[in-house]
Amino acid sequence: MEFTDDELLAQPVGYWTLAAREVIGGHINSRLGELGVRQPHWWSLYRLGETEEGLTQDELVERMHHTRPYVDTTTVLLAVQDLVASGHLAVTDDRRLQLTESGRQKRTRLIELLPKIIGEIHEGIDDKDYLTTLKVLQRMIRNVGGNTEFH
Repeated sequence: MEFTDDELLAQPVGYWTLAAREVIGGHINSRLGELGVRQPHWWSLYRLGETEEGLTQDELVERMHHTRPYVDTTTVLLAVQDLVASGHLAVTDDRRLQLTESGRQKRTRLIELLPKIIGEIHEGIDDKDYLTTLKVLQRMIRNVGGNTEFH
């Protein structure tokens, strides 16, 4: 169903942001699932790949909280368990998590897949509209006291 502009103006943004989160997140996880992971696995592999010496679980959670403060970090810890069990991560004697060779390969394959996923989500949306959407959402978050000062 297509709504008129007046009908859309009367609708709650909370509904549409939740719908977008569910549908887009589901699509991302479905595509990542082709490589046997979900978003928390990807986030963990990505962050751990940024460091040679590895990270403790607490350090990984802190990095995740700093870069994605609205992510439930317990999902990251569960993903870490999966990644250790699958051999993509190793735990050193000093309890640091490090990518294994298969973890580095998985990370590389995911880095190659992500532009395709992003392209699917952005299809038919020009950069100006996309940028406006993000700026509007950030403003709404700030309007209700949320944090948009992260990266």
